Amino acid sequence: MGNVLADPYDIIIVGGGPAGLAAALYGARGLHSTLVIERDGPGGKLARAGRVDDYPAHHESIDGEALGKAMWDQAAKFGAEMLTAEVTSIEAIGPLKQVRTTRGDFQARAVIVSTGGRPRPLHVPGEGAFGGKGVLYCPLPDIEVLAGKRVVIVGSGDSALTTAIRLAPAAGSITVVHRKAVLSALEAIQEEAKRTPNIVFLASRTVTRIEGEGAVAAVTVSSEKGVLETLPADAVVVAVGFEPATQLLQRLTPLARDGHALTDEWMTTPVPGLFVAGDVRADAVGVAVAAAGDGATAAIAADHYLSNPE
Repeated sequence: MGNVLADPYDIIIVGGGPAGLAAALYGARGLHSTLVIERDGPGGKLARAGRVDDYPAHHESIDGEALGKAMWDQAAKFGAEMLTAEVTSIEAIGPLKQVRTTRGDFQARAVIVSTGGRPRPLHVPGEGAFGGKGVLYCPLPDIEVLAGKRVVIVGSGDSALTTAIRLAPAAGSITVVHRKAVLSALEAIQEEAKRTPNIVFLASRTVTRIEGEGAVAAVTVSSEKGVLETLPADAVVVAVGFEPATQLLQRLTPLARDGHALTDEWMTTPVPGLFVAGDVRADAVGVAVAAAGDGATAAIAADHYLSNPE
């Protein structure tokens, strides 16, 4: 691979997470020439998710990396090609789409963008200065670096509490700081976190500053009444959601005010032959099984489009 092909692919899928890999499976099984381009390897951010408890048929839980690899291998088994590269642009050229990457340029009759999201930062003093020096983002690539540490986790959703539960056996202490009075995670995840002895919760608090000299040493939080409190900390894990990775779509198709791509129920955009699936689209649910459903829907819609591009 490396140059624009004389014969374009039927479908190029940008992003190899659950949405992209489900799209690849359905595209390849539909006997369409299918290429998946993923920057980080099988599964996208799913591969860093640790334990996955809510994917159908895996009632004993499954590691996110293993699940991503299984989906990758299944799509490849049916003929999808895989390329590890970063996509730099997507352009509509007549009836084709040109996809430029760090490993060459490719063309396709249909493109499915499933680039997911990137962790949303806190935008507080000290966050940037301590990136990689105690400030980490969910999903965590390696929990061993936090063994014995005093960890502050910022967030109230499934990702924040699941991370707290994963870290609990290794970390010295975990403080979950959340802005609202109640948690937003699923009730079962909340119950497990609250049963874990070294996890404590600070509700109705907002992180205002991350402090230290060379590495994180403390976190300043503010109450609803503006009362400041300093928490000793060796690490801060930010788990306040994701921003859609829609840079590739900004000049192609309309985006919502928050940056998510706008589609109909078939994952179709206003651009003929361009589909969007998973967390990158507006109103996405934000769980792996829903993303996979989006991907399957997008591939079926692409099949219909390829059969009747008018």
